[in-house]
Amino acid sequence: MAPDASPSDPNLAQSINYACSYADCTSLGYGSSCGMLDARSNASYAFNMYYQTMDQRKGTCEFSNLSVTTTVDPSPTQNGQNRSCRFEIMIDLGKHEKPRRPRSSPAAGLREHNSHKVVMVLLVLVLVSTLMI
Repeated sequence: MAPDASPSDPNLAQSINYACSYADCTSLGYGSSCGMLDARSNASYAFNMYYQTMDQRKGTCEFSNLSVTTTVDPSPTQNGQNRSCRFEIMIDLGKHEKPRRPRSSPAAGLREHNSHKVVMVLLVLVLVSTLMI
């Protein structure tokens, strides 16, 4: 999430929803490796996973000016030690074949699965926001 972006921005929930509908945000769930992040870090994780899923293509990390790309590892640390929550970096070096797309798309099943992740992420954001008040 961009340093100057606000967790109370009205576009934030929609942006996280969009990112998590295409990327794997299951690590943000309660009890998961990134389940205890604050609202800003939740958004950063979702944006990063989307950006990585989209092969780090230019323009895929804009999210209504809520995000920025960085060369610094944004994974959270605690007392200088890396925690189990890692912000993945997935760079395709072209050393393998890309999988073929199936003829019949399982998009409907993925959307249903991803919608559960989105609801979970939004609940975490609401909980964190409530605790911050």
